[in-house]
Amino acid sequence: MIEANIPERPGILLDTQLTVVQVSPAALSLLGRNVQVLAIRQRRLHAPGDGPGLKQSLDLAARGQRSALQLPRPGQLALTLRAERLPANFGSWILVSLRDPELELPDPTLLQSLFGLTPTEAQVAAGLAKGLDSAALAMAMGVQANTIQSHIKRLLAKSGTRRQSQLVSLILRSVAMPPHPSLEGACSVQVPGLAQTGNDTGAPAEHSPPIPEPAAGECL
Repeated sequence: MIEANIPERPGILLDTQLTVVQVSPAALSLLGRNVQVLAIRQRRLHAPGDGPGLKQSLDLAARGQRSALQLPRPGQLALTLRAERLPANFGSWILVSLRDPELELPDPTLLQSLFGLTPTEAQVAAGLAKGLDSAALAMAMGVQANTIQSHIKRLLAKSGTRRQSQLVSLILRSVAMPPHPSLEGACSVQVPGLAQTGNDTGAPAEHSPPIPEPAAGECL
């Protein structure tokens, strides 16, 4: 067993040859839901349909330059990936972090408490944070578009913002945004070598280091 401080958000550890040596449980979960855009095959990361983009990002990280990549998904917001070299005191390792914006939505109950919203206003606010426009919200809630516009005006007033873009930015940076739903629990977990991903079986990684702990009081 390898004891590692895996960040709360999905993380994959690579060596300098870009071989996968360690995968967090959260990353396994995310990969299992997104095999059409990102997968582990023969201990290598593959992004079907991405062309050279993933390899370029990983190569940049191997040279010490942080990089980021969008992996488009039909009918959904893109899965996002960040690749970076770990600090020198952790050795020559590359950390790949994943985020799924479809899973990171504000809690309507917390929105109500935070801004003094009604349940309906909180529902509209959550929809805006997800990227829905007034027409899509009206259709989803079974109301007229002008009703949604009235709710948005009240949301602006209650949140102290002047534009819809400011409102959405405030929501996405607020405490109403919960931890990644597949990552609840402590940041410190045990990973049995390279865990099986469902589309690849990895060999144990005996010498991979602990992934850096996040700052105090924070899970990255």
